[in-house]
Amino acid sequence: MFRRVLITMVALAALATTARAMDFTYVDDHQALQTLNTLADRLTQSTRIRVPYHIGILNYPELNAFCNSEGQIFVTRKLLQSVGSEEEIAAVLAHELAHLSRRFSSPIVRSFSAMDGDEFQADQVGLKMLNRAQINSGSLLMVLSRVTTAWGDNIPKSQRKILEKRMKNIAKKAHLNYKDFVTA
Repeated sequence: MFRRVLITMVALAALATTARAMDFTYVDDHQALQTLNTLADRLTQSTRIRVPYHIGILNYPELNAFCNSEGQIFVTRKLLQSVGSEEEIAAVLAHELAHLSRRFSSPIVRSFSAMDGDEFQADQVGLKMLNRAQINSGSLLMVLSRVTTAWGDNIPKSQRKILEKRMKNIAKKAHLNYKDFVTA
């Protein structure tokens, strides 16, 4: 069963799509939502981060997750279907919770360069959350690798370079070999 929801320009900026509002549907999957909330609770309980949040699953055909300044975290069903483990889901949530805790999300649309800097900071905070919750920090790298592979040649070169830079940075901070997570 689906409920209709309108995502505003703010969420679309996070999706890096068009600057007009689009109509999405929530996925009413109680088991998946319970898993997401349990993982988010584990991440926040292991840290001093106390932010109010509400998690929703969107029926959207891209691998993505994003949050807004109202504490809403949205994960696409396509992303949930593409991850390889709960640790990878936890990595996505850690990254989005980091955005919320650091107040990276803004009710105004910002330039992509400012958003890119936010992504690097959210990666670092997310890695700390994963480590404190004793969740494999390599899972964040694995999710980014999956997203990059799924987009294939459809991702603009500038965005691919940013994703690769983020992945290299995460690998360095997590003491992992970047090349172990890159697919040809």
